[in-house]
Amino acid sequence: MFIHNDSLAGLPFFSGLAAADAKALTPHARIRTCEKKQTLFWTGDPAAALYFVMSGRIKIYLQTEENQQTVLRTAQRGDVI
Repeated sequence: MFIHNDSLAGLPFFSGLAAADAKALTPHARIRTCEKKQTLFWTGDPAAALYFVMSGRIKIYLQTEENQQTVLRTAQRGDVI
């Protein structure tokens, strides 16, 4: 699903961006809806995307070999991952 350029302009990350520049980025942006506990990426994966949290929260953590989790950050609306 594509994103509307008003959505980009409403994110703090793009607050200083001119409307024409936001419009130029819009064709490259996609909305990705995630289910609870869905993995977006794993440690060591190449950086293939920049994620903007539009709603909800995303837990960023490291997992040990013993399946213990160390939470590094909880991202929420407006945050960039």
